[in-house]
Amino acid sequence: MELVKPLRNLLEQKFWQWIGRRSPSKARVELTLRNIYVLPTSKGLLFGLMLLVMFITGVNYQNSLVLLTTFFLATLFVVSILAAFSNLSGLILSLRDSDDCFNGEMASFNFVIIDPKEKRRQRLMLTLETSGDREIFDCVGHSTSVSLGLKCRARGQLSPGRLLIETAFPMGLVRAWSWVRLDGNIFVYPAPVKGSRCVGDTTDEEWPSGGLRGTGDISGVREYLAGDSLSRVSWKHFASKGALYVKDREDAGRSEVWLSLDEYASNSLEIRLQNLCFDLLELDVKGASYGVILGDKKSARGMGDIHRRELLRSLATYRLSLSGTNK
Repeated sequence: MELVKPLRNLLEQKFWQWIGRRSPSKARVELTLRNIYVLPTSKGLLFGLMLLVMFITGVNYQNSLVLLTTFFLATLFVVSILAAFSNLSGLILSLRDSDDCFNGEMASFNFVIIDPKEKRRQRLMLTLETSGDREIFDCVGHSTSVSLGLKCRARGQLSPGRLLIETAFPMGLVRAWSWVRLDGNIFVYPAPVKGSRCVGDTTDEEWPSGGLRGTGDISGVREYLAGDSLSRVSWKHFASKGALYVKDREDAGRSEVWLSLDEYASNSLEIRLQNLCFDLLELDVKGASYGVILGDKKSARGMGDIHRRELLRSLATYRLSLSGTNK
């Protein structure tokens, strides 16, 4: 048994290398004769065995009716092979932009299956190898969207990994399938956890209870700009004027805050990133202008959804090499 396992691992590695050469990772993958595989299912093997018995019986007893039935059923078997292959052939798979998420959440990858021929493809099944999540669907029209989930277990960049698309349509006697790798990934942010943060001799517990340190008083409104946080939108002005305005602050200096990773008390890098992530989200809700200091790298101060996403992505990839990227 000790010799069998290494041999099995070696054969499995060679197999996936062969698959990778036939279907390399791309942004869009088209299913063709080169990357579609067809084999009988268990029902198909039993069906073939039955045909063999019928053929031997017909020849032995020189029964033309049995032979005619055998040849007819064998023709159906061949037709099912062509139909299963045709059900996949020509489809184009791609990965649509998917939302980033926090560590511990379920990431959702959105796949698009395009059919240039726009013919009905029935009983297709899409499976994520890494999670086992699968979806059975029919491809009708030019394109069909399918979402599959994958549990996030570490921060960083997460790719969907190998994707299996298969079908046993129409009779379940043969199975046509293809392994696909699509370029693209999402960012997995650190899970936000409240922690202890010290600034000089002042801790976060000493900040005013009305909000985080540095938030100013609202003095007026200004027109909405792309990237402004929706939490600052003045809905009262929107209801009266029908246009978007955001709440402005009197003292911009007092609403600017720096969050430094070194200011958190924990010795664990991951815990400090979680604590910083929590405070970053709190500042974003309060509408403050904020920036992040990670080691010797200092971000620009800002606010809004785009600024928040950029800083969260920097937390997700901090001190992670390409080898640390989630696959």
